Amino acid sequence: MKKRVLFLVLAALLIMPATAFSANLLGFRIGPSALYNTPMEEIDEFSFEDLEVEDFSFGVDARLNFAVLEGNVLAYFSKASEDVWSVDTLLNAGLSFPVAEILRLGVFAGPRFTFNIGGDDELEEFDWLNYGLNLKGSADFMLGNLGLSVFSIVDTNMNIGDLGEDDFSFGDIFDDPSFSVGASLLFTVF
Repeated sequence: MKKRVLFLVLAALLIMPATAFSANLLGFRIGPSALYNTPMEEIDEFSFEDLEVEDFSFGVDARLNFAVLEGNVLAYFSKASEDVWSVDTLLNAGLSFPVAEILRLGVFAGPRFTFNIGGDDELEEFDWLNYGLNLKGSADFMLGNLGLSVFSIVDTNMNIGDLGEDDFSFGDIFDDPSFSVGASLLFTVF
């Protein structure tokens, strides 16, 4: 009897992940990313000829989804000063819907953390309630194991701690937002 139960448990442990992978329920994508540094509301006239490498921040985009639920991390590196690098990290969770075989649309929200690396300054005490809230929308064009994602990020003028205040209203999130756009080249790991 114990051998049958052990066999059934082992079979279930092997079949469940295989089913998740074959049904495309579970996925992990990662790749390089670029974010246009100038917020969209500050651009009077856009021209591709005027773009330079200095106009972008570069980093990595990683996404893990289970069915329509998705968590993603965007990390961008930029030079803050002569000996200090700044790392902006957006940690988001939300919904990502496959609309067609090659298109996936998503909406996400989460905090934006900024860390400085280098220099003589000591790290400040970590208080996640003081970090900014961002909203993100994405469209992923998947061609097999390679995909191109274009996204827009709305940096609100609120931090995570403001969400728990008594006078909080969801309308406050959109009082004075800043819009940015970017793109990622994603490789499907599984």
